[in-house]
Amino acid sequence: MKRMRRAPLRFVIAGCLMCLGAASALAQEAFPSKTLRLVVPWPPGGPPMSIYLLPQGMDKALLVGTTVVFFTIMNYLKLIPYTLLGLFDSSNLTTSAGLAPLGVLGIFCGVWLRKRIPETVFYRLCYGFLFVTGVKLLYDGASKLV
Repeated sequence: MKRMRRAPLRFVIAGCLMCLGAASALAQEAFPSKTLRLVVPWPPGGPPMSIYLLPQGMDKALLVGTTVVFFTIMNYLKLIPYTLLGLFDSSNLTTSAGLAPLGVLGIFCGVWLRKRIPETVFYRLCYGFLFVTGVKLLYDGASKLV
């Protein structure tokens, strides 16, 4: 009898959990009953991903590629619950289509910069941006406590 590889099983479990999350969100009727204000200055995945990947000491091309593949997969997986929740309306899609050329421009600028910045400077910049992000998050959290 063959053993099932663990990686596909993990993907199946992760997919089932995502479907359960989307189903529970759809089951909520009039939640929230009052206006909800949520401000997220940075995407939640960037800093934790950087904290994990930067100490690995990867070549900068491998680091950037790993980050791109991870967030591409994560963003495609978000399409499922977003569609089920009806978050794709004409204004949302029009805004996305209007901003798409800026995304393509950003890709070309990123490739151009990655080729021209030395690896040590690249890592120093990454750690510097991560530090600034941490300080900003600490400030935001502390200011809400006061």
